[in-house]
Amino acid sequence: MKLPRSLAAASAVAVFAAPPAGAGTVIADFNDLFPGAMRVVDGQPEGTGIGFASPGWENFTGIVLALEGDLAAPEVTGYDGTQSAGAGAGISLGNSFGGRIRRLQSRPTVSISGEVWLSALFSLNGTDAEGLIRFNASLTGGGAQSNGPAIGFGDNDASGAVGVVPPGNDAIGNPATADPAHRVDGAVLTDGAVNLLIAKIEMDAAGDTISLWVNPADATDEAALGVPTLSLTGPYFPGGLIDRVGYEAVREDDPAFDASGGLALLDNLKISDAPNAYDVVVKAVPPAVPAAELAVTAEPVFGDLVEMPATASGTLSVINNGGTDAVEITGITFGGDDAALFSTSAVFPVSVAANGGTADIAVDFDPAGAVGFFNATATIESDAPNSVPDVSLTAAFTRAGVDVLVNGDFESDGATVTDWLVSGGGSAAAPVAGIAPGSTTAAGLVGGGFIQQTGNLTPDWYAEFFFSAPDTLERAFNVLVSGPSGQINIRYQGDAAGQWNAFDNVLAADNWGGPLGLGSITPGATYLMRIVGRDFGGADPHYDLFLSDANGLALTSRVEGIRRFQNAVPTAARMRNLRFSTEFGNAPGFIVDDVALVTGPPPPDAPLAIVDVSYDADAGTATISWNAIVGVTYFVERSADLVAWDELDDSAADEALETFSDTGASGRLFFYRVLQAE
Repeated sequence: MKLPRSLAAASAVAVFAAPPAGAGTVIADFNDLFPGAMRVVDGQPEGTGIGFASPGWENFTGIVLALEGDLAAPEVTGYDGTQSAGAGAGISLGNSFGGRIRRLQSRPTVSISGEVWLSALFSLNGTDAEGLIRFNASLTGGGAQSNGPAIGFGDNDASGAVGVVPPGNDAIGNPATADPAHRVDGAVLTDGAVNLLIAKIEMDAAGDTISLWVNPADATDEAALGVPTLSLTGPYFPGGLIDRVGYEAVREDDPAFDASGGLALLDNLKISDAPNAYDVVVKAVPPAVPAAELAVTAEPVFGDLVEMPATASGTLSVINNGGTDAVEITGITFGGDDAALFSTSAVFPVSVAANGGTADIAVDFDPAGAVGFFNATATIESDAPNSVPDVSLTAAFTRAGVDVLVNGDFESDGATVTDWLVSGGGSAAAPVAGIAPGSTTAAGLVGGGFIQQTGNLTPDWYAEFFFSAPDTLERAFNVLVSGPSGQINIRYQGDAAGQWNAFDNVLAADNWGGPLGLGSITPGATYLMRIVGRDFGGADPHYDLFLSDANGLALTSRVEGIRRFQNAVPTAARMRNLRFSTEFGNAPGFIVDDVALVTGPPPPDAPLAIVDVSYDADAGTATISWNAIVGVTYFVERSADLVAWDELDDSAADEALETFSDTGASGRLFFYRVLQAE
């Protein structure tokens, strides 16, 4: 069976680049974070994290905890440990751990380079307590996030240590990956005492230097700090800038968040690349205001474009931080592959007054009916003394009936799993013989890996695929459908009987709860599975599961109305990512084939068939009806002898029961047939 495919297309979310380098203070004291379900951190409102490129401290995994209680600065001269007020006042970031399962919580910053100062308060409650301030870490998913450098405190292999973690390493004390020269063992106590950390980062093409001071006796200025506790030079920042800061946790895999392994807290994090960076970090002094400086303060957001209208507008807001001179914006130009789809109706020049003056500029996106993801850049032209970096634009448009995946049948390249994100640089999956009817190639996943693809979905959607598991004694199969706020996580957990399950730590808070009533699977057999999402982005998101018999095509087993979600109930943001995973105990791996992720409601369970024929003799009209898939094109043909066929119509279905009337059917015997476009 080949699943229907439609032409590639688009939906609409726009993402703009961070504000320019040199923007000054970056402060995150965490006091405006709010613990959500299962201690998930739920955002820091705009204005409380000065210099960050987005208002929320994004939670990518639901593991890092927001905990009550400020850390109080130790007795150090000149350091300002003051916390901001607010409803969430008294919040630190923390983590409990024992087993080495790593999770990252981070947010983008303004792009900062050159000389950068950092300070933070931290404590270690236990000999195994560990935390890391991670820079520029990739956010491709959960698990180890060790591709960026970090400043670490504590470690279960080096109790109370403080040091620098080079890129590609995951701890300062792990002897398999870390050099003892990169840390100072026993630098701090592990009894919960609060410690002051000050760091100076000097990024240079010849070598980056990171200097650390731990609990300095005098922090009134740089000269008073004295000799650093540790100073290292190496290729820490090959890109020459910092554009993301995060808190990385090592925790034990315990749903109760047992802190017996030790608790690490981080608070009052401050970073600055302003000329008076040291004062900003240790004394919280605002950076100097330049004579005139143009910066982006609000980024246009295009709501998801689904169906019509197929255009959207967003507002690009700018500010003049200068105290004396006005700035004139003389134009905005669009570049990149899809520049023609973006425009502005603003009339230039646009004047931006001095001393905090602002201006709003409309940015429009029109995909011209094409479905897919689109990318462009926006260049702001002005007479300001600084240049605002190009803004990256990403927008998308989708409509019902569109398969958002590329190479979902894995037939495009017989040598690689092309167009899919594959863990391990491609080592986690490889092309194998097809298992779907008529298929030549499928994707074979090995243990510990995943394949993933992204596409924008409508509130109603479905995923459909074939799979085969060679061993069902343990976890045999795992599929996830996720969005920015929450995800569906479904597995087949093999045992003597075998059972399907869905992870839920949001509503039932039972993690893997009671088994779902789908049929068991047989090792080596091929199954067709369908996941149907309903009302995602609405008031009651839920989903249904359908499964065929072994080596069959009919969906004979089903469970409907499921409301089990991981991390959060999906909100207005559409589901985007489809992920097949062997990361969690599925050593034998499994095979998937002919995968589709389709916008709109699912096709009928029954195969394509004409379900009704009627004839109006007075009008000479024959009317036929058939079960259809919304958005898929069907051809209606007529024949007088079952040999020669004439095409009467070809159009995309608007309803699950599609109808066509032949007004030229008078006076003769005709045969009709309906064909589905592939």
